Amino acid sequence: MPNVVTSLACGQKILSLATPQIMGVLNVTPDSFSDGGPLYA
Repeated sequence: MPNVVTSLACGQKILSLATPQIMGVLNVTPDSFSDGGPLYA
């Protein structure tokens, strides 16, 4: 049986995964924005 992860170390804080959590990724690099050019999917 695989190990079950119940917490996540984030810097000096420990996030409990016993309840649902919301996490997001914000990409703000200059090349992260589409200009709708010819390679736009």
